[in-house]
Amino acid sequence: MRDWLIINGKAGDGERGESFWKAHLNAAGILDLTTRDLMDSGWDSGIAEGNRVLGFGVAPARDQDEPNASVGSPSM
Repeated sequence: MRDWLIINGKAGDGERGESFWKAHLNAAGILDLTTRDLMDSGWDSGIAEGNRVLGFGVAPARDQDEPNASVGSPSM
């Protein structure tokens, strides 16, 4: 089994990038990660059955002029 960390290098203000999430995952015992950026074509190549894919802040940036441009959790 391989663990994949999928990041979006264009998301947010850059404070919670690859190193931020790797540190948290390492602290949780997930040490061997293969990292890919969602914006890279072919980011999903190599992912196989039985692998675990972890994604944080991976929603692609949207043009604020688009309808329904906000991305987030549904309200409860």
